[in-house]
Amino acid sequence: MKKLIYIILLITTFTIMITACAAEETAVNTTDETTTARIEETTTSEYKSPEVNFGGAVITIGAADHTKDGYNIMWVGEKYCDAYAPEQNGDPMNDALYFRNQRVEEELNVTINSYNLGTFGTAGANLQKLIMAAEDIVDIAYMNGNPMPQYLGSGMIMDLYEIPTVDFKHSWWDQNSVKEFTLFGTLSIVTGDISLNTIFSLPVYFFNKQLVEDFKIENMYDIVRKGDWTIQKMIEISRIVGADLNGDGIMDEEDRYGMLTHSYVMIDMIYGGGVRITNKNSEGVPQLAVNTQRTADIVEMSVPYLWDKQVTVTTSDFYPKYSNPAAQLFTPMFINNQGLFYTNQFLFSMELRNMDADFGILPPPKLDAAQDGYYVTLSNYWGNYIMVPVTNGNLEMTGHVLDAMGYYSQLYVTPAYIDTTVMNKAIRDDDSADMINVILNSRCFDIATLYNWGGVYSMFPIMYNNKSTNFASEFAKIETRVQTEIDKTVEMLR
Repeated sequence: MKKLIYIILLITTFTIMITACAAEETAVNTTDETTTARIEETTTSEYKSPEVNFGGAVITIGAADHTKDGYNIMWVGEKYCDAYAPEQNGDPMNDALYFRNQRVEEELNVTINSYNLGTFGTAGANLQKLIMAAEDIVDIAYMNGNPMPQYLGSGMIMDLYEIPTVDFKHSWWDQNSVKEFTLFGTLSIVTGDISLNTIFSLPVYFFNKQLVEDFKIENMYDIVRKGDWTIQKMIEISRIVGADLNGDGIMDEEDRYGMLTHSYVMIDMIYGGGVRITNKNSEGVPQLAVNTQRTADIVEMSVPYLWDKQVTVTTSDFYPKYSNPAAQLFTPMFINNQGLFYTNQFLFSMELRNMDADFGILPPPKLDAAQDGYYVTLSNYWGNYIMVPVTNGNLEMTGHVLDAMGYYSQLYVTPAYIDTTVMNKAIRDDDSADMINVILNSRCFDIATLYNWGGVYSMFPIMYNNKSTNFASEFAKIETRVQTEIDKTVEMLR
């Protein structure tokens, strides 16, 4: 159902694009009308109004809000808060968030208040303080992946299955997340359309279409569709464009690269290559699945490539010269045609609205062409999950609000982001719509990415930093500790 909705939305988007001659600015100003019309067309009967009236009762939703407290915003995506939008301002995504909450308030007769949990870096500690003080302030919380170990199994958050008025079988809940995060019959966190950051946080590969044309590189989209977008293919293509542009014999920010990236791209390659750190057995117990030849092959291919400074440049190469090399250096380099590929989260597309050259978006590459599909996992920093503190005093209302927010997010917020991305002047084509659909339908989850038992998740960027290509040796150093921590988690949760 969810995949069908995405496809319908994308088809409708391109129908609008073909028939409309208005300029981009005009399209933005008329977003409310066009979005509303499209939503009416794609509304399904899946959501049934619960026909409840909570008499204007207040429900408070906590989330990191980077627009507050003088935070230095580096990315356009940081302007949006999953929990709310303070007012309509003509921005499609802002207004979709505003309208979603308005519809929920009207439908249930509730008042949605927001609570600023700080930044992604401080939200976990700030919410924990409220819960430990037994403060019934936040009823629902959006939380990114980094602080999850302090919450999962801690007793600070509810088993979401104990909320009788929410149904996690609905399409607006990511079913892969429901399945993966259900441990021994309990569900502590979940995500889906209710979180714009679920889409924002997907790691993807941007490519510069001008460089593809200049170097007569084959059609990148066809490579993906044929199933040939592999790590080896990426390496081969990257090597075509790297060059010392100023001829000084030093590869630096003045030159051109096949890849602009960061150390955590190792995680994207591991999961993109069809590897999981853990799988659950028939009893629902997480079991290590990472110690395979497949993992070793990915590491052996990736680390030397990432350290080949004639082809690849990473953010670590420019610390501390730049406090945020990705935003301050790599973005302008990519816009200036100095990088063929640039790995970043999906939200980066909003930084490229004024880019002269066209660009495209690809999923992380597979390990080999025989792999059954493409896989994309969420960034722990950007990806948000829903949790309900144990201090919540009205679970009935909370459940209705969660389902209504999920539903209206599916109808308003997700389409607004897709439209904003697809209708960007640089990727206004059917191929890009196809790739966006591939990426959105390739999301995967692994509970190990949140727990990072024994450092098993973070070992991959560390291996890059240490130039280590021997996965078996590195894993052997931590395997006992990893298994011990998994066993402790299982014992605690059972």
